[in-house]
Amino acid sequence: MSALLTEENLWFEAEDPVTSVAALRHLQERLARLPGQPTAAQELPLTAAGGRVLARDIRVKTAGEDRVLAAGTQLDWRLLPLLHGSGYGSVPVHAPARVGLLSMSEGEEKPPAQERERATVLIQAALQKMGAVVFRGRSDDRPEQQMQALRVFARSCELVLVQIDGEARPGYAPRVFEVEGCACMLLPTCPRAALSQLVAFVVPLIRHLQGRRAALPPIRRAVDAGWPAIGREMSWVRAAGCGDASQLHAADPAPGHAELDLCAVDGIAWKAEDLAATDPRAVAYLAFEDWLD
Repeated sequence: MSALLTEENLWFEAEDPVTSVAALRHLQERLARLPGQPTAAQELPLTAAGGRVLARDIRVKTAGEDRVLAAGTQLDWRLLPLLHGSGYGSVPVHAPARVGLLSMSEGEEKPPAQERERATVLIQAALQKMGAVVFRGRSDDRPEQQMQALRVFARSCELVLVQIDGEARPGYAPRVFEVEGCACMLLPTCPRAALSQLVAFVVPLIRHLQGRRAALPPIRRAVDAGWPAIGREMSWVRAAGCGDASQLHAADPAPGHAELDLCAVDGIAWKAEDLAATDPRAVAYLAFEDWLD
């Protein structure tokens, strides 16, 4: 266990690896309920409100009828003209979630610096795709230096993600601990594992901090198209087709080429026991277009 974790500050640690869709959804909902309030509200002009989340209910008119856009609704390009046509020049929205991304060294075996940096860039890009503001930092392997860095990030962020050596725990949700009331989650430094854990386990908490109230995105049923086979560990995949008819091909990056291979990746997938029990080729699929929206 990382030296950062103690019995006093540990908020969450999964007892078992995720082996089914039902278990994954249960963990996602549990992580979304971790302590932490949605970000504060701010009034923004419509021209700057795209992608933000409404902080209170808004009444609009459509086809001559009144309609309510509920707090927690994400404002996409289709809703902004509706708000303008209803007489709004500005709307109350939640401020972007502030996420600290802190890279740390721990233990004797350290990954190549290039691989660590690739993982950091991937996570930062995915967080920004979701509309988060990302603050990056790095700390050495001295415990007092690590805790000092964590405190600085915790005071200015709603969530801190800590990429740390040796934290690859295939199939397990990230461990979560608390620093000055802020949730901190441990992620591995391997690019594939880090992005997979972010999509599967961190996104639900970020959506909560953004003030979103909509149900979590779907965990789709898809088909493993064949060699190389998709196993029980979460893998990057490319997809042909759409929805539950998607045919997936494993697309895990070759060592040292994560930034190139990601261009052809559509999501992550893994062989879930509850799906495989009825169809050996069925896999659980989390599409980036659903989960990084």
